[in-house]
Amino acid sequence: LSGRLRLDPQTVSDVLLHNTRKLKLVDLTGAEYSRLLADSPKNGIRGGAIFDALHVAAARKASAKRLLTLDQDFYSFAPDLAHRLGK
Repeated sequence: LSGRLRLDPQTVSDVLLHNTRKLKLVDLTGAEYSRLLADSPKNGIRGGAIFDALHVAAARKASAKRLLTLDQDFYSFAPDLAHRLGK
């Protein structure tokens, strides 16, 4: 949130806390995390994009109805979820 909009850290924190109150939080198991890391080279995932891939994995696990992002990388990690991606 603070990147393009240049919001101060407190505002970002307040917005995130407000907007995440009703979210279902899920944890990836160690095995799920390890599998994603092990598979990342063959899936073309490198660098900071691993965090995008982890978010997608958690969204899949949670059966998320919608993923909101401005990050175009999500499309490459989740072509099967493209109909759920929104901005």
